[in-house]
Amino acid sequence: MAEKGLLKWVVVLGRQLLTLKWVERIPVQRDVDAVLRPMVTELYGSACAADRLTTFKAQCLGIAIALLGFGLVIVLLAGLGPVELVYVLVFSVLCGLMPVFDLKKKVEERRYLLKRGLPDFISRLVLLVEAGMTLSRGFEIAARNVEKNSPLFYEISKTCNEMNNGVTESQAYEQLAVRCRIIEVARFSSMLIQNLRKGNSELASLLRMVSSECWNARKAHAKKRGEEAAAKMLIPVSLLLIAVLIVTAGPALASLLNVNTVQMGR
Repeated sequence: MAEKGLLKWVVVLGRQLLTLKWVERIPVQRDVDAVLRPMVTELYGSACAADRLTTFKAQCLGIAIALLGFGLVIVLLAGLGPVELVYVLVFSVLCGLMPVFDLKKKVEERRYLLKRGLPDFISRLVLLVEAGMTLSRGFEIAARNVEKNSPLFYEISKTCNEMNNGVTESQAYEQLAVRCRIIEVARFSSMLIQNLRKGNSELASLLRMVSSECWNARKAHAKKRGEEAAAKMLIPVSLLLIAVLIVTAGPALASLLNVNTVQMGR
């Protein structure tokens, strides 16, 4: 509760700072918006992207200013020099950027979950289409078997709701690709839209081809994550090896130095 209260105070501080004219005139702010807006829109949707973006910038700015003010007080009270002041400034800026790295991590995790669940969904859709079911009906039934509370379930359910509320299938599939922003969903949606426009009778075979591509992409991504995990494991293993070498070779080296010292004394 205390952390939430502190974070809320930081956001309020950041919002107050964002309303200042000199902050609004900072030229780099447009570049920051250009970088952050797509990620915020991808995570929270276009409807509330503007408010989320403002809150996010307020959080970053509030953290940086709060830490900078606290650091300046410590520097003045301790009588430290300009070098320490630079350290405080750099530390405050880096801490202010931490939410940006967290946002990027959430976007990458969302895309990973989309890629992981898409092959299963397309495979079920293929079976339903081959059984003679229409594409829209099969799309809706296959959506029920997607893992609940996953990003893919949310996006596909939203697409089904759009089609039930009068949005055309092609527009719904196009919006699905826009919201997900991964190449696999873009290819899948493009293939469905082309089928609707041209009336392709080989829909099942095309879906199987897309499903195979998604499975291969999922395997490649899983292999890549495994290699990254193995690389990260080298750090603690290296530290453990260094510790073992110190423990085992330390006493021998110390005894050797003692022997040399005794011999030199003689």
